[in-house]
Amino acid sequence: MSTRWIKGFAAVTAGLAGSTVAAVAIGNLVWKRGTARAVRRLAADGADAGPEIFTRDLLKGLPEPVVRYFEHVLTPGQR
Repeated sequence: MSTRWIKGFAAVTAGLAGSTVAAVAIGNLVWKRGTARAVRRLAADGADAGPEIFTRDLLKGLPEPVVRYFEHVLTPGQR
């Protein structure tokens, strides 16, 4: 009777281990595909974007603390 119990326990343990390995592998695959898709989207969106020359007009509509910060760290004409 004890050998039967041990075999059953071993089968359940092996099944759980196999399920865990499969879940991790599938999760890894889904993560990599999602990341690759996001990287492609980001690269496509910024493909034609070049450096913009800083002007004070770019600050219109921003909150005052943000405007003060950018005016402090950037100079007009800076790329």
